[in-house]
Amino acid sequence: MAVITRTQGATGAAGMVSSAHQLATLAGVEVLEKGGNAFDAAIAVAAVLTVVEPTSSNLFGGYGSLLIYDAKIGKTRYLDSNGFFPRNVNTDVFRPPANRRQMIRSAKAVSTPGTLNGFETLWRAYGTLAWPHLLERAIYYADRGFTVDDRLAEAIQRNWPHFSDYTKTIYAASGKPLKAGEQLVQHDLAASFRIAARDGAKSVHGGVLGRAIAEEMKRRDGFLSLEDLRANRAEWFEPIRIDYRGYEVVTAGPPSNSFAALLSLGIMSRFDVRALGHNTTAYLHRFAEATKHAFWARLRYAGGPEANAPPLDRLLSEAYWHEQAAQIDLEQASTFTPPTFEPTEGSNTTHFVVADQWGNIVSATLTLGRNFGSTVMATGTGIWLNNSLAYAVFEPKGNPMDALPGRRKHSSKTPTLIFKQGRPWVAIGTPGGHTIPQSVAQMVINLVDFEMDLQAALDAPRIAFVTPHWLLAEADIPEAVRGELVSMGHQIPKWRGGLGRANALSVLYTADGTLAQFTGASDRRADGYALGVTKAQGINPPKTPSLLMVVHKGSDRLEFIDPATQQILGHAKTGFAPHEVAVVPAKQLAYVTDYGTGNQPGHTLSVIDVSRRQTINTIDLMPYTRPHGIVASSDGARLYVTCEGQQALVVVDTQLQRVSHAIRTEQPGSHMVAISPDERQAYVTNFRTDTLTVIDLTERQVQQHIVVGEGAEGFAISPDGSAVFVASREINRLTRINTSTGAVEQQVQTDRFPIRAQVTPDGRYILVSALFQGSVQVFTTQDLKLVKRIEIGGAPLGILMTPDGRTAYVAQPPNNRVTEVDLNTWEVRSHFQSQHRPDGMAYLSPSPS
Repeated sequence: MAVITRTQGATGAAGMVSSAHQLATLAGVEVLEKGGNAFDAAIAVAAVLTVVEPTSSNLFGGYGSLLIYDAKIGKTRYLDSNGFFPRNVNTDVFRPPANRRQMIRSAKAVSTPGTLNGFETLWRAYGTLAWPHLLERAIYYADRGFTVDDRLAEAIQRNWPHFSDYTKTIYAASGKPLKAGEQLVQHDLAASFRIAARDGAKSVHGGVLGRAIAEEMKRRDGFLSLEDLRANRAEWFEPIRIDYRGYEVVTAGPPSNSFAALLSLGIMSRFDVRALGHNTTAYLHRFAEATKHAFWARLRYAGGPEANAPPLDRLLSEAYWHEQAAQIDLEQASTFTPPTFEPTEGSNTTHFVVADQWGNIVSATLTLGRNFGSTVMATGTGIWLNNSLAYAVFEPKGNPMDALPGRRKHSSKTPTLIFKQGRPWVAIGTPGGHTIPQSVAQMVINLVDFEMDLQAALDAPRIAFVTPHWLLAEADIPEAVRGELVSMGHQIPKWRGGLGRANALSVLYTADGTLAQFTGASDRRADGYALGVTKAQGINPPKTPSLLMVVHKGSDRLEFIDPATQQILGHAKTGFAPHEVAVVPAKQLAYVTDYGTGNQPGHTLSVIDVSRRQTINTIDLMPYTRPHGIVASSDGARLYVTCEGQQALVVVDTQLQRVSHAIRTEQPGSHMVAISPDERQAYVTNFRTDTLTVIDLTERQVQQHIVVGEGAEGFAISPDGSAVFVASREINRLTRINTSTGAVEQQVQTDRFPIRAQVTPDGRYILVSALFQGSVQVFTTQDLKLVKRIEIGGAPLGILMTPDGRTAYVAQPPNNRVTEVDLNTWEVRSHFQSQHRPDGMAYLSPSPS
């Protein structure tokens, strides 16, 4: 695989990565070559950037915005991991007469990080390769070291006075700041990555690394606490979009302020930009004035959806664009009066893009704030911490951009996708603080109006309006044009900097819409790299076949079925009267709860080797009996098992093959269990009462009992963890609960005896089996509207969905059969026999062998 330089451009038939550093790009390409998708590769890129571009982002201590395209369902989604301000923040320390400049380089400026949480959320939704594998290259470069370049050496030298003694031991050679050409080795950071490989995001959000960060904050009198870290979560939001001259431009929606880029484009769409000419006085004047309008709106509505929601229906309407364009004086610069003062944002951010052979795309903007963030490093971890509190607006107190306790952070990050004829065409973005939306808008105009190729669109000179009244112009803007702009009233300072360091990719299709080629580009303003992937590099490795596993309550065994042919492949013996099953794909192991009967309560888990279809061990749960519901942690290290006999949730260590601890629910009939996507909470339904129990897995204690109605049994949690749906079998009711507040949001009636519930993988629908009605009902998750009643016949019980969201299997114990349902049409595809009272089911997807 040849390295393609940033100025040549890069092409590939099976994928593309463009990032700020060659080693990060190589890490992403390596993942794609091994058969991983764009979401897997993005994690590897972000992890390596933490090591090799420590000024600009940090997987542990930073925050970011991800815009993704899911090719399977043709949907664009925005994942916000910018976090929230600390709950105990006291912003008076930033107000006059305090030395704000000093504060922004201190622990007081550190706010809740979110990047690791964001990428784990992405991986849980879309990842295909093992989480630890995606951090391997970051661990390698942290442990072995890499060569410091000129930009990093300059940043180390400039920030050296702010470094702690601990930090200086890492960033020094012979007691002096590292220079270009020397090696940066970060053993503590490598150790932190190993912890994250084992524990995931909870390592920061309440785990070992989180405790180290909280202790550092306490020592330095910062506001961030362990409770803040535990409470933080990444969240999915709807992206926003406009039509720009027949192209659909999509970017991050609120709480991001990316709408400013779309507003600038909308106003510019009222002018014949191509006729004006690229970077002419007439064009740049109109763009600067349009940007002022967008800049004003961004400041006016900077608080995000909770505090100060922007009126997007108006701001992104053609009528509003026409109104604003008509107000532009074509001969004179306008006076800018901002609705509030905004501090200068750090431009030391990073942006990268990834695409894979299936057409999935990630456009990600990550940051620490300024160079090295707050310049505070958690001792013993090698982790830089952000300074995002510095970018709040503290006067007047309580304004929309004030750092109120627990308020979501605003952001200028503008990861963007451009669609052409309904298909993804370009993924693009850049660092640059509050100049980001302006740079993105100019690059879109370069591509659409001036029909530049990708590299030229990134390299072309740019301008940016910044408060209070400056118009920054890059050096390549002609001197004559500068002079004319000044004569029109624009204030252009003497400045020789650069605006952003963009990375982008484009997609070419054949006439029938098939992916043909990817092109990548990296901005001339930095030393980023774009590399393509060809089909020759190990794409599509052999895969193990799918496997359907069905528990037979009547014959004490687990049945293995080929879902493609519905052929029975074999059985494995279990304990007495088994009920439910959980599978750990990475270990090829299935765990079955041996429930027993009223006279003979079970107390074991059967451990089954899926590849050999043999029972290899039994885990004794005593003194806990009647194990029923079971789920496995994402890494397979723990099992969560409800034990009705003792009203408890039992946690099993799969390595030690024994009970680790138990948490008493104190509720009769603790029957089914589910775990939140971040694995911080467990939810247990208690079918002999009317409650759903919420358990804090970190604190190992019950948080609350939520009353949902008698016979609470079947339930499911949404893929993003925002809602839980509970079926109450005794009163024929389905309840939706907000997991953030614990509030019951909605309840609807169901068919008779609703006993199981499952949410589709895309989170849009919930299926409920009605045992006494012989039906499966389909409801929308958003408003519990009944979409379809599927007549299954017999007595439907367990529901299982395939991870691709195409198929559901419904077990019918009294009928000794399983029904296959098409989730696209909501129609029954087939019934097949599965003797001896089938109940719990599990599915093993194809995976790299």
